[in-house]
Amino acid sequence: MSSRVRIVLILTENWTMRPTPDVADLVRFAVEAERAGLDAVMVSEHVVLGPSSDQAGRPANPRDYEYDALGVPFGQRGAILDEQLAIWAKAWRGSPVSHDGKHYSFGPIWMEPQPARTGGPPLWFGGSSLHPRVIARLVRYGSGFNPLGPAGELAPLETAMRAAGRDPGELEYVGGTRGDFPGPDAVADLDQALASVPAQLARGFGTICVKPSQFLDQTAGMGAFCRSLAAKAALPA
Repeated sequence: MSSRVRIVLILTENWTMRPTPDVADLVRFAVEAERAGLDAVMVSEHVVLGPSSDQAGRPANPRDYEYDALGVPFGQRGAILDEQLAIWAKAWRGSPVSHDGKHYSFGPIWMEPQPARTGGPPLWFGGSSLHPRVIARLVRYGSGFNPLGPAGELAPLETAMRAAGRDPGELEYVGGTRGDFPGPDAVADLDQALASVPAQLARGFGTICVKPSQFLDQTAGMGAFCRSLAAKAALPA
């Protein structure tokens, strides 16, 4: 890879690494990433899982995670998210804030301090497909598109952005790597995973997410991994 690409290190699902990292280790990993010249780190986890979530085998449908335990009706998750986004947008424009909707009603309330960035933090949206509701969220609120799988055809998103008076170039297109594991206890080959990146760059995906736990099984190797990744991605370290 010879062009400049932003690399986001995904510091999640680390239980395969030894010794298993704790929160302090995640901070150290972030420092190692910054020292190597990588652009950002991302941390997320499933914090509540039901008994069917991989304890007795994989759920029949991977979308079975999280929702019942959190009291969220699965069929209404999209409508609930859309109302939450509308609330955030109002709250990030200043206080006081009131809201009277189908799922939430409150106010007036004061949100202080306000976000450091005018209008609130950048929001990425993604999904298994670029369906109309994802497009609508991206057009109205989005700063980045992070597909969960093949990105598919981007033309409908770009058309919708222009129709709303937005430049599609405003969006950060976020791709990623996926490891190919030769065995149940083996790590994936980083060079092989990075081979998919040039095609993503050609489509306009200038930010690439990499999960080190797919390619590394010892926490002591994180610094070297970050430096190697920076060099392979042609980043100025």
